[in-house]
Amino acid sequence: MFDFRMQLKTAASVTMTESTEHKKLAINTATLYFRMAATSIIGFVCTRLLLQTLGDENFGLCSLIAGICGITTFISGNLSSSATRFLCADSGKKDILQFQKTFSVTLEISLTAAILLTILA
Repeated sequence: MFDFRMQLKTAASVTMTESTEHKKLAINTATLYFRMAATSIIGFVCTRLLLQTLGDENFGLCSLIAGICGITTFISGNLSSSATRFLCADSGKKDILQFQKTFSVTLEISLTAAILLTILA
């Protein structure tokens, strides 16, 4: 038989001391700063190499296309996650009419966003 009380006593005795928590926090902070610095340096080097290789006009065109792709991905991801959230909530309530209404509104919003992005791009 498994004794849950023994498990709780063991878990309670394994708590971290305050100094180890501070040490872990300092290590995590230093790691995040190092990652941010490395990402920035790699970004600067890649930008310089792309600018030298492509030239001014092609680099600008490449940056424009990358920006449009980034914005489109951001909007698409947000629409998808919000639609999933509301559709799952309606599915859990077992209300078919509300589910159909939510689906049609989600479809209309997605189509409107697609048409607007196509016109603007």
